[in-house]
Amino acid sequence: MKVIGVGFLGLCIVMSLHATRKTVDRLLVLVHHPEGTILITQSDLRPDLTDNVPTVQEVLLKELVLLDAQKMKIPISEADVDRHLARVQEQLKMSRADLIAFFKERGFTFDEGKRELEKSLIIEMTIEHRVKSKAYVAKSELEKYHTENPLAFYDIKQAFVPFAAGSKTIQRALIDRDIASGTVLTSADWQGPITLKAGDFSQEKAYVKDLKLGSVVRLQETDDGISLLQLVGKKVVPFEERKQELAMQLGKERYTKALSEYYDKLLSDARPYMRSVQGAATV
Repeated sequence: MKVIGVGFLGLCIVMSLHATRKTVDRLLVLVHHPEGTILITQSDLRPDLTDNVPTVQEVLLKELVLLDAQKMKIPISEADVDRHLARVQEQLKMSRADLIAFFKERGFTFDEGKRELEKSLIIEMTIEHRVKSKAYVAKSELEKYHTENPLAFYDIKQAFVPFAAGSKTIQRALIDRDIASGTVLTSADWQGPITLKAGDFSQEKAYVKDLKLGSVVRLQETDDGISLLQLVGKKVVPFEERKQELAMQLGKERYTKALSEYYDKLLSDARPYMRSVQGAATV
C-alpha cells in the first residue's frame, strides 16, 4: 500500500494489488472522533434516496451530525422510525411493495433504506435542536426591519408626447404648461397603469415614490418627444399584513447562517482527529 496524499476531507490511498487479494472499496476519510470513529469509503458516495450523489464533505457532515445526536442522546424509537417511514410512503403515494422497489432501484435493501430514513430523521431532529432556536426573530426586530424597509406598491401611467414642428424650446414650454394646468391628462395618450414595487425603481427614478397622487412629471426626453409619468396609486403594506412573511424571510436568513456556523464548528472540531489512513477495505 502506498499513501499518496493526506489532507482535510481528502485522505486518499493507492493499493498494491496482490494475486490473492482484490480491492473492493477505497477509504477516503478516517476520523478518530471522541464520540466515535468515522470511516468514509468510495462506496459512501453512491446516490442517496433522493438520487443526489453526495460529496465527501456532505457525507462527513452527515456522520458528524449523527455523532452529535449520539452525544445529545436524541430520543428516537423504532416506532418513531416506522411513523416516519409511513409518512414518506404516504408522501410518495407508494404501497409497501412500491417502496421496496424504490429502495432497490437506488441500491438499498428495505432495511438499508429504512435505516437511511432513520438517519435523516435523527439529523433533522439534531439540526432543529442546535439551529432552530437561533432562527427566531423577535417582534421588535420585525417592526424595525419593516420601518427601515417598507413594502409599498406604486401604480403609474406613462405617456409619450411627440415634438411638433418648430422650436423644441417652445414645445417643452407648451408641454410644461399642459402639465401644470392638467390638460395633459386628457390630451396625451396614457398607457397603463402598471404596478411597481419600491425596489423596481432605479436610483435616478427613486423620486417617483415621493410624488403626490395624481402628479405628472417628465420622465425622459428624446429627439422625438418627452415621456411623462403619472403616479395614480400608492399602497404601503402595514406591518400586520407582512409580519408573517418577514418572520419567514428573516428567520430563513438566520437559519441558513446558523446552520452554516453549526457545520463549520463540526468540521473545525473534527479536524484534530483526522488521521493518516493505514489500511483499506479488502476481501
